[in-house]
Amino acid sequence: MSHELRTPLNAIIGFSEIMTGALFGTLGDPRYLQYAQDIMSSGGHLLSIINSVLDLAKTQSETLTIEAEPVPLREVLSECGRMVREQCTRGRLALTIGGDPAETVVMGDFGRLRQIFLNLLSNAIKFSPEGGSITVDIAPGTNGFVTVSVADTGIGMRPEGIPIALAPFGQIDSRLARRYEGTGLGLPLAKAFIEAHQGRLEIETEIGQGTAVIVILPIATPAQIRPGPDYLPVLSLASAASA
Repeated sequence: MSHELRTPLNAIIGFSEIMTGALFGTLGDPRYLQYAQDIMSSGGHLLSIINSVLDLAKTQSETLTIEAEPVPLREVLSECGRMVREQCTRGRLALTIGGDPAETVVMGDFGRLRQIFLNLLSNAIKFSPEGGSITVDIAPGTNGFVTVSVADTGIGMRPEGIPIALAPFGQIDSRLARRYEGTGLGLPLAKAFIEAHQGRLEIETEIGQGTAVIVILPIATPAQIRPGPDYLPVLSLASAASA
């Protein structure tokens, strides 16, 4: 998948992007521009699926490793909020991201942490009807851990639906869920990445009452925030499983 699919797909996306930007001149008929935009959009969606499947394979084989560094949690959540704000506007959803007065710092990979919360926010958007709300709250850290809740006022799930939602390619059948395309990989990948950060994921939900996905992550210690010159922590799924 990495070489035989992702490499030519990058070329398809790259050339369609050049055509969309009319780098070497106009395309002529306006329909050509729309076709190029459709190719680029579809190619980007397919590339995202391929990357998710490759990440899933790494998590299942316990070969996913993360070079951790101190990451301010508020920065991750603020960036995620900016990235989904337009989606929320289109869906007429109110998005609230609570402050972090303690300015909590966790040990992890910024990109993976961002992907965790983007996946959770995307799910909340997908399952929330117009006029609903999504709230991200950071609870004060206790016992060396911080808790982040991503709660929505959406359709919720029955208890028996939670294992399906956490299973790779699992789909909770709902017409509302089809508002945005999905592969059933977002929640399983978020859970795997959280566990790779030595954390855990919990779900509180009730049918018709919304869902709260709770992320629990270890807070960085002062020694980790100001490490010595030779300090380079590496987190992995294997170490998370044995912890």
